[in-house]
Order: sequence, then C-alpha cells, then structure tokens
Amino acid sequence: MISEGASTGWLGGSWLSGQAVRTRAAVLAGGGIASRLTFAIILFSMLVTFLTTATQLFIEYNQDLRGIRERFAEIRTSQLPILTNSVWILDDALIRTQLDGLARLPDIERLAVEVNGKVKWSSGSTRARYPLSDRVPLVQQNRDKAVEIGVLEVTASLDNVYRRLVDKALSALLENAIKTAAIAGFALVLFQLTVTRHLHRMAEYAQRLDIADDHTPDLQLERRRRRRDDVLDQLVRSINTMRTNLSAAYATSKRDEERIRRENLHLADLLRDDTLRGVQVIDVFQTVTETLVIGLDVSRAGAWRVDEASGAMHCLDCFEPDGLRHTTGRSWALAEIPEYLSILYRDKVVAIGDIWTDPRSRELLIGHDMAPPYRSSIDVALQIDGKLGGILSVQHQGDKREWTADEIGFVGAVAAVASAAIEARDKRIAQHELSQYKDHLEEIIATRTAELTDANVELNRTLEVLQSTQAELVEREKFASLGTVVAGVAHEVNTPIGVGVTAASALKVATVRLQRKVEAGELKKSDLLGYVEVAARSADILEANLGRAAELVRSFKQVAVDQSSEAIRVVELGQYIHDVMTSLRPELRKAGHGVSVEAPNRVELETTPSAIWQIISNLVMNSILHGFEPGQHGHLSISVNRSKDAAVVVYRDNGIGMSPEVRRRIFEPFFTTKRGQGGSGLGLSIVYNLVTKTLGGTILCTSAPDVGTEFMITIPIRIAERGEV
Repeated sequence: MISEGASTGWLGGSWLSGQAVRTRAAVLAGGGIASRLTFAIILFSMLVTFLTTATQLFIEYNQDLRGIRERFAEIRTSQLPILTNSVWILDDALIRTQLDGLARLPDIERLAVEVNGKVKWSSGSTRARYPLSDRVPLVQQNRDKAVEIGVLEVTASLDNVYRRLVDKALSALLENAIKTAAIAGFALVLFQLTVTRHLHRMAEYAQRLDIADDHTPDLQLERRRRRRDDVLDQLVRSINTMRTNLSAAYATSKRDEERIRRENLHLADLLRDDTLRGVQVIDVFQTVTETLVIGLDVSRAGAWRVDEASGAMHCLDCFEPDGLRHTTGRSWALAEIPEYLSILYRDKVVAIGDIWTDPRSRELLIGHDMAPPYRSSIDVALQIDGKLGGILSVQHQGDKREWTADEIGFVGAVAAVASAAIEARDKRIAQHELSQYKDHLEEIIATRTAELTDANVELNRTLEVLQSTQAELVEREKFASLGTVVAGVAHEVNTPIGVGVTAASALKVATVRLQRKVEAGELKKSDLLGYVEVAARSADILEANLGRAAELVRSFKQVAVDQSSEAIRVVELGQYIHDVMTSLRPELRKAGHGVSVEAPNRVELETTPSAIWQIISNLVMNSILHGFEPGQHGHLSISVNRSKDAAVVVYRDNGIGMSPEVRRRIFEPFFTTKRGQGGSGLGLSIVYNLVTKTLGGTILCTSAPDVGTEFMITIPIRIAERGEV
C-alpha cells in the first residue's frame, strides 16, 4: 500500500522544497547497491573505451605502417633500376643525387648503398628511436647473367607514427572519461532517488517486524501513486503478505508446539514405564497402545506381530478408550494383504487420511475391522533385526483426518521404543542360549588353534622355499634380459660401423683419384670442388654413425656395469632411463614401437641402478609382449619429475589396455595372460618387489580396455628416506 505523498493542492514551491530534501536524504543514505552499480558502469565504460580506442589506434597504426611499406615498394619498382645502372657505371654524382632525392620522401631518414659488405654511398642519418629498415639487392644483367653488385638499405622512422597514436589515445581517453563520469553521477543520483531510499525503508520495516504482534501496520512507501504498479509496489505487497502469513504460521506453530509438548510428555512416561524392561510382550504393548490413544486422541490403537513361519499376523494388543478395553488373539493371514504389506515394507510408514477412498487401503476394507466408523489411519512397520517384524496401527473415526508430520513422527518414535523392547527381550533369550554353547566353543577354539599353529609352521617353511625360488628366478630373468640387450646392441653397433666403413672407402677412392690428377697435372677447379664435396659428405656420415655407435656402446657399458653390481650411487634419473631405452632400442625397433623420454628437470636419485634398469626393461618387455596386438605399432612414453622428496616416474603405452579383473592381479607372481606364448608371469611381480622392497617406493597401475596402460612409480630421493628396505 502506497501513500499519496503530497496533495494536488500544494504550492509548487513547497513541493519542490520537499523533493529537494528527499533527494538530498536519498543521496546521503548511500548504499552498497548504488555504489556497486556506479562502479560497474564506470568499469564497463572504461573497458568499452579502451577496446574501441585500441581498435582505432591499431587500424591507424597499420595504415601508417602500410604507407611506409608502400614507399619501400615504390623505391623497389621505380627507383631501383636507375640506381642499379648508376652503381654499375660507378657514376658517383648521379648516385648521390638519387640518394638525396629519395631521402626527401616522407618518413625516410637514411639510404645507403653497400658494396662488398661496406657502405659506399649514403644520404641522411638515422635519428629515430624506432627505425624500420628494408634491404634490397642491386642486380644487373650482364650477358644473360644476373650479377649482384650491391645492396640498398632504406631506413624509415616510426617515431611520428607512435607520436600521432599517443596524442589520439590521450584525447580519446580524456573525452570518454568526462562522459563516463557524467553518466555515472547521473545514474548514482537517479538510482538513489528511485530505488535505494525505498529499499532502506523496507529494510528498516523488516528489522522492526514482530510476527507475534497481530497489530503491526502494513509497509508503505513515501512516493506518489502511479497508474501502473512497478516492481517496488509488488515487493511491498509481497512483504505485507509475507508478514500476514508469518503471523498466521507463528500462531499455528505455537499450537503445534503445545501439542508436541503433550506428546513428548506421553513418550517420556512410556520410556519410564517398568514394563519395557520386562520379558512379557503383552504388558509392553498394553502400555504402548494406551500411550498412542491418549497422545494422539484417536479411537483405537493396535500392535501386531508378523510370523512368517505360520504366514499370519497376530494381534499382541488392541486398545479402545471407550470402556478401556484391551483385546488380543485376533489374526490376519499374510496372504490376504500382500500388496499392503509390500507398501509398508517399502515406505516404513503409511499415513492414510481417508481409508474409504485411498487405493492403498483397498485390501484392508475387505472384512478386516477397517470398515466405518474408522476413517483415517497410521501404520508403522516394526523393524526387528532389520526385517518387518510387526505393525503398529492407529485408527481415527468420524471425519477424515489429515495427519501432520509431527503426529506421524510421534507414532514412529513409539514404534521405535516398542521395537527396541522386543529386540532387547529377544537378545536376553539369545544370550541365555549362547551361554550354553560357551564351554563347547572354547574346546573347539583350542583344537583349531593347535591345528592352525601346525599349519602356520608348514606355511613358513613353504614361504622360505618360495622366496629362495623367487630370488633365483629374478637373477635368471636379469641375466636373460642382459643377454637380449647384448645381442640387440651388437646388431645396432654393427650397422653404424658398417656405414662408417663404406663412407671411409668412398673417401679413400676419391682421394686416390684426386692424387692421380695432381700428379698428372690435370687437376681442375671442378675436380677439387667435387673432392671437397665428397670429403665433407663422408666426414658427416662418419661423424654421425660413429657418434651413434659410441652412444650405444656407452649406454650398454653403463647398463652392463650396473647389472653386474648392486652398489649404491647417485644417478641422474632422466639420463639413466634414456640410456636404458637406448640399450632396449633393438627390441623396440623389432616390435615396431616408438618411444619418448621426457625429463624437463634434473632429478638426482641415490639408488642401485640395476634395480632401475630391471624395472624399466620389464615394463618395456611387458608392453611389447602383452600391451599390443600382433602387427600393431604403438608408442611408449616415460616422464621423470620430482615431487618434494621423491622422484616420480610415469610409464605409459597406448596399447590394448587391461580389464579390471586382469589389472587387479598383474602384480601376482606367475600370473600371465600369455601362458605358453612367452609369458612367465614374473615380470610385473619383479617390478613390484623392486619398487616396494628394494627402493622403498610405491607403484600404481591405471588401465582400461582400448585406452592403454599407465604405471606411476614414486621413489624416495635418498636411501635414508626409504625407511627399512
């Protein structure tokens, strides 16, 4: 509801004076919203100004730069042939005249003609802070052959271009800053007058609002009435409606609070009742049903026990306040109400406002005491050992009753107490039965303990044999891998050495041929140039192939020394893994797979290098044997990084991957998917033991079918950081 503000009979001066006072108050009231809006307007305007100015300056800069380059092109096309002829005939005066004329072109500062790398003629000087140069060769046609006689260097200045751009940028920014300040100030004042002061009034009204007071007046804004309501009018009506609804809800909550207090008192009396601690179920449920009837003011309450063995549901107690009658002994066949029991088992609580029309109570209306006068009901499942052990039921007669959440919660709380009482009774009976078996169980435990002790001794003996066998297999695997590397490296070294021998033979033949021509006095310049070309090409071939052979020999020597020694030393992990992959290159080339090693940072690791070699070689051979289909060409990648006090090695292949079942068992000894096809089942088991035991690190495997496989290995940098390894 909005007040009229000033009447139409007010004088113009008084109305203007009132408006000025309200305007000043609204502006001084301020507010974060107006400030943020003004700041957003200024920020957006600055951004638009910057973008438009930058775009305009960029376009003009490109135009100026294009003009300078067009002058360069004009010199190339129109002046260059004349200048070339002048240089060809060495006409010094004409050359200087032409250079002086070109130097007078706009933005051109200096021109120079270089002959044999030295400046021969020049005009002007370079004073610009931002020069732009263009070098043009002077080419003269002589007897159908182009001869380069010099180079023309043209230097232009970009200083004027940048100066014009700076002046335009400053003027554009100043102009837009003035516009932005004016617009932002107007927006701030307008927003304060039309929105912020009304929001302040709403906030003050909300702070003083007391929903317990039914006589609180409605919110009104101090502004003129409008023909059509705007957002503020709608907000005022919403606040007034909310106040009315809150007052009504508060009154309702007070009534519900009083009812809940009475229900809690009844529930407390139930918990203090001595019958709950007894063993007679009938006495317990007499107390439960009376509590429900009195607490909810209903017509009847009943407790039923479900007996799946007999296929029936038996009444433990049914209480009606008229005559204070307790009845028992009635039964329902479970087969008569299967749908209702299914609903109750699923939902745990079934609250029905009108039994006569609700489809869930269809089975209950067929001759089971649920006909009129009973109209509404609440049924709660009794959970006994996690199963449907019974039902607690409440019925109301008369008009249909819409049960509240608190009433349903009260029945649920009483049902929980009843279920706990039954479970406690059943546990006391079970404890008595268990005590009878205690002595017998102690005898069985003693017998089984003796048997397990004997079995443990035998298992320890078997474990020692297995560990010895595993160590022997690891050594065999190590030397078998070394033998494979020896054969591959021998073949790899033979290839570059053979190419080097061929290149040396070719160089020798060319040398003999040159020597003969020298002795015969028939040596020509072309012969000497041809020999130099052959010698240079042969030297390149010799250097490349002998270097390759030396790298292979160095890598193999390093790996072979580490394989034969368990000494601990500090290695640069990335370089060492690169050496290992070099020694494995024959196997990778035979399988047709590519490989890459990435070590962006230097990682120095204190370790036994043989363990690193064995881990990498086993991972590579595992990928070759298991990771790819026959004929498939894949890629292997290894990355080396450092994380705090540990080295992290990530090995990947883009092969066929593994199923979850295979991935869970890959580190088990003797587990392989290539039994009889070259797989021993020891490769990844050896890797796991070397990483976790020898190096004191961790290894994680990630894989999925058709995705590939990844192993992430983390190794402590220092021996002292690995604990007991």
